[in-house]
Amino acid sequence: MPALESGASGYLLKDQSRDELTDMLKRIVEGQPLLSPAIARRLLGFFGPRQNNTPAPDPAVDAKALEIVYLTAREQDVLGLIAKGYTTPKVGELLNISKNTAAGYVKSIYAKLNISSRAEAAMEASRRGIVSQDAF
Repeated sequence: MPALESGASGYLLKDQSRDELTDMLKRIVEGQPLLSPAIARRLLGFFGPRQNNTPAPDPAVDAKALEIVYLTAREQDVLGLIAKGYTTPKVGELLNISKNTAAGYVKSIYAKLNISSRAEAAMEASRRGIVSQDAF
């Protein structure tokens, strides 16, 4: 929501195939506003019909609700360790899982949170209260 409110001409998620993303990016360049199907569903839910004439939700509050992404307890554990600077193999060792399993969790976390770096992971862990800013 904040990106769209700031004038974004589209919003795509990375979970689509390369061909779908390529096609959508071409259409954005041609001036067509596009949204990934998941984002479109969220927006339709936000602006959809209201039961019993209930008022529309506050956009500021709803924007925060759209940002909520749930992580499993294990994903939260992994995120906390990554935020503290541990390497993926060390995360696996600390959690008594293989480094490949730990890497799978990291990949899942990055996809769910739409992030691509350990710095972003640290910021998200802090925002979620998984680690305190004192940990950095």
